[in-house]
Amino acid sequence: MHISFSELLMILLVALLVVKPERMPEVATQLGKWVKGIRTLFSNLKEEVEKPLSKYSFHEDKESRKE
Repeated sequence: MHISFSELLMILLVALLVVKPERMPEVATQLGKWVKGIRTLFSNLKEEVEKPLSKYSFHEDKESRKE
């Protein structure tokens, strides 16, 4: 997912309205930690799902069905 500059600017403006400017660094740090944690969680989940599936060759199964 990619965020354009205008979308990022809009998010920052809304954040300024919701959060006091002096708390922005604290909130941004916490948000960064949450995002990093979620990315790590999904990366680990993807790895755990792909690991058992890697022993199966789905490409060969598709080829054998064509015959």
